[in-house]
Amino acid sequence: MIVALFFSYFVPLNDPAYEVIDRLETKGILQGLPDTRPYTVGDLSSAVQEGNGPALSDADIFDLERLILPVPDSRWVPALKLKGDDASFNLGGAVKVSYRMPDSLRAGPEIRYYGGIGPASFFATHRLTYAPSWDTVFDAKSWRGEERPVYAEVPDARLDFNFSWLHVQTGRSQLKVGPVPDGGLLLSTQPWGLDHAAYTLKWKGVRFSTFFSWLQTDKRLVMHRFEYSAPRWKLGLSEVIVSADTNDILPYLFAPTAFYYFMQWNKEQDENILWAVDATVLFPPWLRLYGEFLVDDFAYEPATGPHKLGGTIGGELVSVFGTEIDMRADYTGIMKWTYAQRHDNQNYTFRGRIIGDDLGPDADRLRFTLAWRIIPRIELELKGFAERHGEGDVWRDFADDGAHDYETYHPPFPSGVIEVHLGSEASLKYIILGRSYISLKARLERVNNLGHVTDSTAVRPRVQASLYWEF
Repeated sequence: MIVALFFSYFVPLNDPAYEVIDRLETKGILQGLPDTRPYTVGDLSSAVQEGNGPALSDADIFDLERLILPVPDSRWVPALKLKGDDASFNLGGAVKVSYRMPDSLRAGPEIRYYGGIGPASFFATHRLTYAPSWDTVFDAKSWRGEERPVYAEVPDARLDFNFSWLHVQTGRSQLKVGPVPDGGLLLSTQPWGLDHAAYTLKWKGVRFSTFFSWLQTDKRLVMHRFEYSAPRWKLGLSEVIVSADTNDILPYLFAPTAFYYFMQWNKEQDENILWAVDATVLFPPWLRLYGEFLVDDFAYEPATGPHKLGGTIGGELVSVFGTEIDMRADYTGIMKWTYAQRHDNQNYTFRGRIIGDDLGPDADRLRFTLAWRIIPRIELELKGFAERHGEGDVWRDFADDGAHDYETYHPPFPSGVIEVHLGSEASLKYIILGRSYISLKARLERVNNLGHVTDSTAVRPRVQASLYWEF
């Protein structure tokens, strides 16, 4: 029973496990994982291929141990462990310190506790962070503003019930949908957790999920998603509705097989509806291709409205020429007015940030990453990126921008004076023990037409050293 309890624990999105899952999946060591995250330990364990699987390198073995083995050197270093025949409780924590120039210090402790009773498991993280001059968005206001810049966050506080065919969850956690490693057009990695309730029906490789989130007093988000995960390919179909009517949206929870678009049309409501399709194709043990396509709105008559679309296409090549060098590249483009809606409280936003890809509308991005596992504990990573941002943003719909005919409904992409970002980043990371690590990162970014002002430029150098130590 203790083994079953351990497998039911979910792995939060900020866990270092997600840095290696895509790589292990591309090599064929993991199979059948859906592109909805976070995973449970059981999801990861059942995805490990045994028997005639691919040969494992030292780095592969090291990564697998950190993913699924419940020993101090692999994942957790809890301060307290209590175990019974059908229950357990674990209490631990960590200290994280980062010094970044020119933004100075960010430091603080976090307390983490997790466990389970029968089919129920729980997980929670509480964090205090001192950050006098840091541009990260926190989950709560500081206690005393600039006088005392201490932030209290609860990124995860969740209760799960996990059965062979049903998974029910409620509480708060960070969520992600889609195959894009850094980002995602529908539910991207956020610096905070979403308050939500959800259920997933699962059978073999098929999963059907319905998700309900409380965004604010007069704003709710409901999503349902179908996905199929085969050993060599994955497909996901999603539909999301953002509504300001907190009572009328409840029936959407109990109609999981109905299209929300037709339901709101028949009810004569004006909601914000988004559709998305994503796919992954695997060619083990060396190549992974992925793509995502988002439809916020499609103008059947282009003279009467704009297209509001987004897309990502990319690929990952691992163990190049039999080495521990991996490469990844992808391109994302999001059209003007995507995520925005004529009613401000139905924008696709939460606490001032886009729920989907934070690239934002009226923009595109090209990224390239080269990673080298020097030894299993040490990784060197180089990144390069180019972004273009037009003058559109998520807070203005086409009506706010005065679009009224074919020409103004379909402006150049990106539109107006284009802000261009060119940058590179290098990082070196050493894994000390379990999740504990030390890292050094250097970044240089040049911005042309800053603030959409012609010939305005800025150069942004940044150096950061971080230590994360579990206890």
